[in-house]
Amino acid sequence: MLAVCDHERFFTSVNASWPGSCHDAHVFRTSGLCNGLQGMNRDRVCIERALGRLMRRFHVQHSEIRLSPDKACRIDTACAIQHNIAVTFNMPEVEDGNVMQNDVGT
Repeated sequence: MLAVCDHERFFTSVNASWPGSCHDAHVFRTSGLCNGLQGMNRDRVCIERALGRLMRRFHVQHSEIRLSPDKACRIDTACAIQHNIAVTFNMPEVEDGNVMQNDVGT
């Protein structure tokens, strides 16, 4: 999944059309984002934290989705949309049955 987020870890763009076997660098190089985002390590940390939150929220993201690529892409996109809804309404994360405070702004 190729994703872009803002400083509050709200996904602003998601492209889940590449299979998981594609290398991250190839997906990034062939995207329109490549030229505008070269060398921005701070932004990479932000997106990696956002993807980590997405994976904690939706455990389906932790392993291989054994569905057709089209359905898997729709699941990834739906998870990103639901993540954005949770961020918008400041819903807490749940990890191992314990509610965690969101770390937006830190």
